[in-house]
Formats: sequence, structure tokens, C-alpha cells
Amino acid sequence: MNDFEPDWPPDPPSAEELEALCTHQARASLALGRLDGLLKHCPPDIARVFAAKFVRDTLTAALTQESHSFTEPRFAIWFAGLAPLSDEPLQFTRSARAVGGQLLAELALSRWEPLAETAIGFQAAFLAFHDANDAQTRDAIQDSLEEARTIIASLPTDHLPFTGLEILRHAIAKSSHFALPERAHDAVQLDNLLLLVERTRPPSPRWPLEIAFGPYLRDSGLLSAALPIAGLIRQNIDNDNATRTRISEAEALESCVHRLRNTYDQACTIVAEIQTYFAEARATSRAPQLYALLRAFGPMRSAQIEKLLGATRIGVRTMLASLAKVGVLNPEIICGVKLYSVRQTTNLRSPSIAAEADTMAFSQDAIDAYDSSMADIDQLLARYSASDNHTK
Repeated sequence: MNDFEPDWPPDPPSAEELEALCTHQARASLALGRLDGLLKHCPPDIARVFAAKFVRDTLTAALTQESHSFTEPRFAIWFAGLAPLSDEPLQFTRSARAVGGQLLAELALSRWEPLAETAIGFQAAFLAFHDANDAQTRDAIQDSLEEARTIIASLPTDHLPFTGLEILRHAIAKSSHFALPERAHDAVQLDNLLLLVERTRPPSPRWPLEIAFGPYLRDSGLLSAALPIAGLIRQNIDNDNATRTRISEAEALESCVHRLRNTYDQACTIVAEIQTYFAEARATSRAPQLYALLRAFGPMRSAQIEKLLGATRIGVRTMLASLAKVGVLNPEIICGVKLYSVRQTTNLRSPSIAAEADTMAFSQDAIDAYDSSMADIDQLLARYSASDNHTK
């Protein structure tokens, strides 16, 4: 029994709502179990590529929550320190540099070693412009991170994440950092008419909570790697219907887990490309590492590559020459500086997908993890079936 109690007695859900809730929670649980199975048995080379792409996706998600507007190419230019993230002054946005720096610092503390090592490397390669209010933004973000950790620490661990998500939703509504600001209106005189125009509300970025939720999933035994779940906490969930709200939370979790699974499959594809393009490369060649880095994270300048791979300028030139020889290098001059990216020249199939579709050759540990996940889902179905019969 936990300390959470709803603010008012909810209306009894209909049979259709219970069925939909059960279905979406089961699907989210199954997706989470499958992702956990992959990460538990993830080969080191795939883990490194996955982590690099994950860092980039988490950064862009957090900056978007902060109301920064940018394109994919502009993100790379900004991260390389060649231009601001946006040329337009944006209302309420906090320093992009401070947000990126604080986020990388949090990821560097991850207890999943591939993610921590990758984030530390990107901290050194983070060359974005400093803003005038960096220090103020860092302090504000640190406060929100502390509150996020406090809120998540109060959630009871469970064999399924849905009770925790429900309690978290109510905690957000009472939070000074994460609750949506109240609506406000301004009076606008237009000829003889007085119009009320809703005032633009500042954003309520929740990425600190999504970072802290990763360790919660790990502590609950739901995900072996404590990964932030970007996009998990939606702001447009309708709280008027308790069951519909819980369905939306399960949908959000399933969507986020599928996105992580897609990132894993992309990492598998990149590793397969390396084996194709560099099959005849010397064992000491670091060109495959550079290819994986540029494919996973995106365009980078030579100075960044040096920091990330611990290479000399001459060493980086040698690696770039190897990529050019293979025919995948794509240099571009931005603001007088060369940014290097790579392009895929063949359409390869992800080993992860191929393994599922063709061989289904899972290890015994993976099968046991899957069976455990299915048992949890059966318990969930039985619980709601009993609740449905009691309601009737």
C-alpha cells in the first residue's frame, strides 16, 4: 500500500476502458521486456554505437522541450561551436549551452558503463557557444534535477511501472518546477472590441524527470541499463478521465521504448556496415571507430574527433583518408571550418531484425527474461480481469 490517494473518487471505468487499459499496459510491458533482453546481451561494439546515438537523441529531445527551434544540420553546427542553435530570439528559452552541458554531465554519471564513457567523451567535444546567462541557467537546472531525483526516489518500486507513473503524474501537478503554468490572458483593444488573448506560457521541460526515471526502472528490475526515457512524460494528457489518462501513459511508455528499440536496430545496422566497408582494413585501423561515431552522432569537426578518439591531428587525417578511400566520407565547409559526415552506400539489414525474423536463436537467459516478462503481463491481465468482474 502506498501513500498515494486520488484527489477524488474516480468514476468506475467501463468494460471497454478496462480492456483498452489492459491491452496498452500489456503491450508497453512486453516492449520493455524485449528491450531489456537486448540490452542485457548487447555486444560491446553495438553498445558503443547505441550509446553515441542515444546521447544525441537525448540532447535534441531536451533542447526541444526547452522550446529551442533547430534543424538536424543546425544542431551539428551548434555542437561544433560554429553558430548559435537558432538565429531567432525565442521567448522563455534557457541557454542551450547550459542545457546541453548539464545533460551531458548527468549522462556521464550513468551506471551503464557504455553510456557514461560515451557522455564523458562528448563533454570534451562539446564546443557550443557560451551564453550570457549560462550560470543562471545551470543553477536553475540543478535545482530541477534535485527535485526530479527527490520525486522519483519517492516512487514505490514495482514489477510493473504503471503505479509509479500514476504517482509521478500527481507529483508533477504539485511541483514548482514541472507543473504547467496557469493560463493567463491579456486584454487587447481592437477598435470598439475588447479581446482577451491567452498569454504565451513558458515551457515546462521535464527531461530531468525522464533522466531520473531510468534508475527507477533499473531498481524495479524492469530495465538493466538505467536509460533516460525521453518523451515519456507528456503535457497534453487529459486528467479528467483517470482510466484514459493511464492508457495515455502506457501509450507514451510503449512509444518511447519502441524508439529506443529503433535506436538499437540502427546501431546494429551501423556495425554491419563497418564489417562490410572495412573487412580488409588492418586490425590497428581506427577508421571503423570514426565511421561509427559519425554515423551515430552526425557531422563533426576535426578538433572534436581528436578529443573523442584521443587521436592526433595526423591520426585523424589518416582515418579520414581511409573513409574517403571507401567512398563514404562527406566533408562540408561551414563558417570556414570543415565538418565531416559519412553516408551509407549500401542497404544493409539490421542483424537484430535478421536474428528475429530468420533464426530466433535466443540464449537461455534471454528466453528466461522473456518468460518472466510474460508472467508479469499475465498477472496484470488477471488483476484487471478480477477488477472488471468485481465492477460488474
